[in-house]
Amino acid sequence: MASEMSLVIAPETAMLPSHLLLMQVLQLMQECQDVTLHDANCEIYDKLEKHFLQHRAEEMLNIEPGSTQDEASKEAVAADRSMHIHELDQLLHNARKKVAGLKNTLEHQRHKLRDLERSVDNYKKEKLQLEGKLQEERGHIKRITDELQSEKNSCLEVFRDLASQKEYGLELAAEIRKEKHRNAELVQDLDTERQYNAELDVNCRDKKGNTALHRSAQKGNLKAVQALVHRGANLNLKEKEYGRTPLLQATLYGRLEVVRWLVGHGANIDVSNRQGFTPLHYAVWYGYTDICRLLLSKGAIVDALGDEKLTPLHLAARSGHMETTKLLVHSGANVNAVDNFGNTPLDWAQQNGYIEVAKFLIANGSNIPANSEQSVEKT
Repeated sequence: MASEMSLVIAPETAMLPSHLLLMQVLQLMQECQDVTLHDANCEIYDKLEKHFLQHRAEEMLNIEPGSTQDEASKEAVAADRSMHIHELDQLLHNARKKVAGLKNTLEHQRHKLRDLERSVDNYKKEKLQLEGKLQEERGHIKRITDELQSEKNSCLEVFRDLASQKEYGLELAAEIRKEKHRNAELVQDLDTERQYNAELDVNCRDKKGNTALHRSAQKGNLKAVQALVHRGANLNLKEKEYGRTPLLQATLYGRLEVVRWLVGHGANIDVSNRQGFTPLHYAVWYGYTDICRLLLSKGAIVDALGDEKLTPLHLAARSGHMETTKLLVHSGANVNAVDNFGNTPLDWAQQNGYIEVAKFLIANGSNIPANSEQSVEKT
């Protein structure tokens, strides 16, 4: 405290009344509180508070004007006040210096905080970029995993089909071996035994005459179809029950990609089943527009005759499929072809209530029967 009191009182402060000096002190105390530095300056604050309370006590004990107080008492009071003013001025001076220093420190900390916030923002941006790249890599890994799983499933499907055919082939081979003991002719017929040896024959059939290629085409398992054909499976073998080839099976069940691959690798595009229906008949009957478009683009016979001389256009109109009807007509189908029932495509459309199909056929050259012209016009 003695070292602090050795400083000279600021000239502008020495001339101030004590109550004005106290006002400055109180204002400075408020500044200390505003910058949240009160705890760091509690010693100064306590001293200021002590002097302020002492000054208030002196003001309350001050002698009123006209009092008979002697000169010695007045001088003592004045000296005491002067000492308090001097101490307050010194405390005020020191407090200002500390507040200024603390403000500088606070500003420096604010700059550091802003730098830290910028660093945090940059970190967040980098984190988002890394998360995006990580998500992209995860997507690549998932696609690769899915492709590998698909390959695995296809291979398993092929193995299962071949195993099934092998089992049946082994049964047939066992029957042949039994017959060899009862029939001398079969003993010499080595080619028959080779035909039913499942371990060598990829075209071996089940009881209905289906090969592994028939089953894979029906299920739409393109990988299995490709593997079987590469191992020598016959593309045009017909099963026994309906006379369908693998291409007919794939078309019947709407397996577009299998149809595309089989047609591109030599399957007979105009092959027919026991009823004379071709893949194009199947495609239009079931409304497989994409398969119909593919077959026509590959040169399928547009007016192929099936059972009862039914053309693909007869079946398209009979089933009410407008899109396949349009494809056939635009590909040159005969709109006035007559089947064994005496019906044209227009007759089938009218009989089954497909009025829009009927209107389209009429607009594209179909002859209108006399007994149906009025009904079509009314609709």
